[in-house]
Amino acid sequence: MAQTVQVPTHLYKYQPYSTKALENLKSRQIWFSAPAHFNDPYDCAISAVQTFSDSDLRKLFDHCRSHDAPSPTAYDAKYLTGGVPNNRFRVEVARGSENVFNENRRILSEQRGVACFSVKNDDLLMWSHYADGHRGFCLEFDGTIEPFSRSRPVKYSGEMPSLNPIHIMTNSEEDDLFEVMVLTKSQCWSYEEEWRLCHKEANRPYGYHYAALTGIYFGAAMPLASKEIIALILQGSPTILYEMRRRDEGFSVYPQSVTYTPFRYA
Repeated sequence: MAQTVQVPTHLYKYQPYSTKALENLKSRQIWFSAPAHFNDPYDCAISAVQTFSDSDLRKLFDHCRSHDAPSPTAYDAKYLTGGVPNNRFRVEVARGSENVFNENRRILSEQRGVACFSVKNDDLLMWSHYADGHRGFCLEFDGTIEPFSRSRPVKYSGEMPSLNPIHIMTNSEEDDLFEVMVLTKSQCWSYEEEWRLCHKEANRPYGYHYAALTGIYFGAAMPLASKEIIALILQGSPTILYEMRRRDEGFSVYPQSVTYTPFRYA
């Protein structure tokens, strides 16, 4: 189950400049996507353990006997030999467990929501991939304020994670499966240093307190008009505005705080 972790002071979310992004900014909300809609087909991929130990079978037998069997006596006669789960039980478990596992995985992929963040605001690849080639912007959130304080770090691995389906079948909580799915990615994505925030419902926005949005970083190629529109949306808020600027030497960008004065009629 989930353990307490120290969330970074700030979390960053790269955005393209779009009508939806502006609506979310104006309404102080972030979008939680279903994992099934992620762009990486291996994101949230997980496999089922195929071989079960005697203790696994016993655990499942006891669970099924107490929860599903209309007649415990008949259940014992069918699935026990010498007081232990028999081969018939093992075969039926092998046949049904993968289906149960896959169905649980499908439901979680389609119905749970995930919002993704990074601990970095100056990564060239993420500016290119997630912020429309540096024409978008990056949100800075205070990691000590709800809901961002509940974010969890992504673990990167060279192997696809696996989980014992019997654990899922005997545990009414789905959090273990979802946690392994959502918080494990291929090692090739490790440069993102990603943190994720999960919600019970997917494909909808959820609000946050205005104080949680501590900064906005404009991409190095963002048009001036786009910057001014965001500045107008945030007029009077405590959010600090920055421009990402190219360094004269080296392949990197750095933030510079800026102030935009809205147009005023004479």
